[in-house]
Amino acid sequence: MFVATYAKSGTNWIMQIVTQLAWHGKAEFQHIHELVPWPDSEAFGPMKRFAIPIGIDSVWKSLSERKRAVKTHLNWDLIPFSEEARYIMVIRDPKDVFVSGYHFFK
Repeated sequence: MFVATYAKSGTNWIMQIVTQLAWHGKAEFQHIHELVPWPDSEAFGPMKRFAIPIGIDSVWKSLSERKRAVKTHLNWDLIPFSEEARYIMVIRDPKDVFVSGYHFFK
């Protein structure tokens, strides 16, 4: 499951929902990025510390259904396509994105 959003548009909220659905409500973690890879964070230097690498598959392979979420802020045309994958695209009012980003980066 790809969770694709623009930054500050509810990404963590959606990742929480998807992860709990995959784990049948029993996912336990200190931060969602312990379970959800964020491959495009590699391009942002210090941001790469916020997610497990996509190559580490022991977390999702331990699940009986072998499902996982993958976080991305990439544009739709840059996200790998697979018939087997599912995609959640989140759109938020740009004004709210700006206000959220302002307070986050402040």
